[in-house]
Amino acid sequence: MHAHMAAGDRFSLAQHVNESREGLDPNNFPELEQIVSRVKGTQDPEGDIKAWIEKLYAESRGLDLGTFGNNILCNAFKEQTGKWETMTRGHVSNVIMVVHRFLSTALGKICGSKQLYHKIWSSILDDLLQSYKNAMSQAMFLLSVERNRRPYTLNNYFNHTLQKLRSARVAQALEDNARNINDTWSNAEIKVVDLDAVKKSASDQGNVEHITGEIHDILWSYYQVARERFVDNVHMQAIEHCLLTGPESPLEVFSQEWVINLGSDELGAIAGESQAIKARRANLKQKMEDLKSALQTLKF
Repeated sequence: MHAHMAAGDRFSLAQHVNESREGLDPNNFPELEQIVSRVKGTQDPEGDIKAWIEKLYAESRGLDLGTFGNNILCNAFKEQTGKWETMTRGHVSNVIMVVHRFLSTALGKICGSKQLYHKIWSSILDDLLQSYKNAMSQAMFLLSVERNRRPYTLNNYFNHTLQKLRSARVAQALEDNARNINDTWSNAEIKVVDLDAVKKSASDQGNVEHITGEIHDILWSYYQVARERFVDNVHMQAIEHCLLTGPESPLEVFSQEWVINLGSDELGAIAGESQAIKARRANLKQKMEDLKSALQTLKF
């Protein structure tokens, strides 16, 4: 009996995880009840986000003139990521169930009897459950880091996205005041905005409108960075490391080292013969000894 999984088997499991998430039902895995999530899916967001930001700003502003406090970004981001926990638990739960089903099926195929399968499965189940708990705990830790800390990033993509949004907002504000003229050099029609129109557009914008626009652009830019970072971290740490390839992943529970470290009593309880078979062997051995003695007697 082989007690370890080769690299090819790991690759097959990775494909199995990606292809076998549909149709998973937690009711089929009662031993995972305290680990996996039963919530299915989330609803798409509704409403106008800019109106929501304006309401959030109105409820949180104090005596600041033309600015907004850092707390509003923290609160806005935390509320916008309110569904991340449900989605993360659901994703990690699906992978746990796929891995659990794969291990159970693979062990059933390599065991010579159902009795041996049940003995080994019951012996490694506690360690498997602990590895699943570790994966879920790691995912929830990453979630807490993202949602319960001050928004921060060193990723240049944040500034790049923020500048693009600000430029687009200014362009949108000026577009209504633009007029078309014919360019004599290119013989093409271009849009031109008068300097007075630019000044008027800036002065006509209210303080609340300007600030909510800034909050929206910062929140949008940071959300993109945080989402990509969080998805990668969950995959690399909770899924890849804790469940698939790490030294304490479920695939390492039933290993060569696990078998070597079994005591004689444990090994006998798992792979030892039943009392009936032992009694039969002892009976046959005794009969062989009796036949040998009889044969020696006949020779004399």
